[in-house]
Amino acid sequence: MIKRILPFLIILASLPCSASAFVSNALGQNLGELDALTHSGYEGESVDDCTTIYLDGEVIRKRCETDDGYTISYGDTVENVTLNDNGERREWRLETPGREEIHTYFYENGHLSSVSISVNGNLERRVVYLETPSGSIAGITGTRDAYVSPSFYLFESDGETIKFSYHSDGLVLRENLSDPSTEYEIEEDGSWKESEPLPDGSIRERIFSGSGQLIEERIGDSVTVYEYNDEGDLIKSSSENGDESTVSYYEDGRIVSSEYISGGVTTRERNYLDNGEIEEIRYRNGKPEYSILFEGDGVRVKEIHRL
Repeated sequence: MIKRILPFLIILASLPCSASAFVSNALGQNLGELDALTHSGYEGESVDDCTTIYLDGEVIRKRCETDDGYTISYGDTVENVTLNDNGERREWRLETPGREEIHTYFYENGHLSSVSISVNGNLERRVVYLETPSGSIAGITGTRDAYVSPSFYLFESDGETIKFSYHSDGLVLRENLSDPSTEYEIEEDGSWKESEPLPDGSIRERIFSGSGQLIEERIGDSVTVYEYNDEGDLIKSSSENGDESTVSYYEDGRIVSSEYISGGVTTRERNYLDNGEIEEIRYRNGKPEYSILFEGDGVRVKEIHRL
């Protein structure tokens, strides 16, 4: 059955949209039947399962429904979309002279998990969708400049460096590192170093293990080294800046004590109590002098005792 669709001239005059946007929108409209094409302006025609859009009598876009999807053609480009039994996109094929790009979609537990993208039969990249409490977010892997770790995806996209950082609590952060650009040096064992320019002109360098653990952080003369147990839990951090240093210990993911040293001599110690309070020991000439009990903010004093 053939249906002629009314000319689009009146609508086109009233819409502030581009021709391509208008044509795409027109495919989903039923504007009524027309006895014959006028070959003037935008017009549409439906024949069985195909809808054709004309401009001044020339075909500019055609969409045909199939048993398992649809095909759209315009100019020298053909798009073919195949759906699975659940109506979800299974494949999207884009063909132009000399080039065929295919997107293949994969699902897990009813959710889109990844998309593989190939060009002329060669796999170019994969888009992996990470499930978080707030929804899904995509990270791209498999490109020549991409790097994957347990804590982030790093890749090049249209000349920009994009980083997706993700955490065990579900937090996912997207950063555009192109300006200023963070530099990455990746070793053969999977470890890497990040060099990030800071607003004050200094450089922050961070070294990560192949499993994504922060091993060392350096800003100017300040250096902090992190140590982990066999289960990957942080147990100790040591910071040095000139002759000043701090050593902190951790249990079950929280800090339990810190020792502050100046010129090789302990100046104070802090113990972080289970009730949230902080007990501090002040030293003079290497010997304990005061015991101070702080609120959890480490500023408000509750008790002071001379030792």
